[in-house]
Amino acid sequence: MLRKVIIFDNGFGGELFADYFEKELPIFDVVRVIDWSNSEKYYKNARAARERMIEKLRPYANYPAIVIVSNILLSLTSIKYLSQTFPKLQFFGFSLGTPKKKGRHTLVLGTKETFKTIKYIRYRYSLGGHIHEVPCDEWAKLIDGGEYYENRICADLIPYDKYHPKTIIIACSHLLEVIPFLRRIYGPLVSIVDGRAETLRKICLELDIRGAAKKKK
Repeated sequence: MLRKVIIFDNGFGGELFADYFEKELPIFDVVRVIDWSNSEKYYKNARAARERMIEKLRPYANYPAIVIVSNILLSLTSIKYLSQTFPKLQFFGFSLGTPKKKGRHTLVLGTKETFKTIKYIRYRYSLGGHIHEVPCDEWAKLIDGGEYYENRICADLIPYDKYHPKTIIIACSHLLEVIPFLRRIYGPLVSIVDGRAETLRKICLELDIRGAAKKKK
């Protein structure tokens, strides 16, 4: 029997990460717990999001399963609390990506609440250089709603063109959807970093899945 992995998120980003996980590690039985309902209401801050996630995970409380929290806000604030609440489940958070090369100016795309967390602030200072945070809360709503988002993204990014960023960090799982569009805007010389590969590597190391853990990022 395949070991069960629950991938939790509150929108389309969880689906994208689940697709990636199934492709890279087909040795697991993936269960998608995607909380589409009232996302804006329940995920406006860490406490409300954590309470909502606990409610959605209760049916799985006695499963000997792995839970990957694809929501970055919850990953940064709630993994320890969730592990204490559900002792039979093994929790992993979604990693913020680590740039291979650090340019002078870096854009970080994420939510306002993510930017307030202590772990994010520590991560920001570890990057060095000039960090420009781009709040993308409205992008996530458009993506989850299946609406056209390209014009909104272009308009929101125009004020940052003057910095000529060399690195863009994706700090919201919803925004995995827009990576191909960002590549078209910025071209091959700008590095776009997301945490999927790093999340997978940490899980493989923890579970001693040696082959997958050695995959290149």
